[in-house]
Amino acid sequence: MAYDRSNELLKEWRPNPRLDPAAMNWVSSPLFSSDRQAVHLMQPVMLGDKRLGKLNLGFSLQELQLKIKKTQRTMALVSLVVFIAGILIIFGISTLITTPLHHLSETVEQISRGT
Repeated sequence: MAYDRSNELLKEWRPNPRLDPAAMNWVSSPLFSSDRQAVHLMQPVMLGDKRLGKLNLGFSLQELQLKIKKTQRTMALVSLVVFIAGILIIFGISTLITTPLHHLSETVEQISRGT
């Protein structure tokens, strides 16, 4: 939405006409809707020192939040795969180390029994 100096609406574009920014509960700065689904920014339009009006921009955060959730799921899956791979690698290395030691201890027992 663009306003002139007297706060008259010059131009408005809303992809979702049912969404009324004035009816939302806004908190913090930049202004977030109370459900954190939209962000609202306001900036004065200046020409030198003269204020020509103000520009209000509102953005839906739903697509961003969906991408964040998708990224979190991907990170969780990758972490799980890395964890399982780590366990398998540790098991493999421990088997490589303990198998010769087990054979060595059996050989020592056989020698001590005299066989």
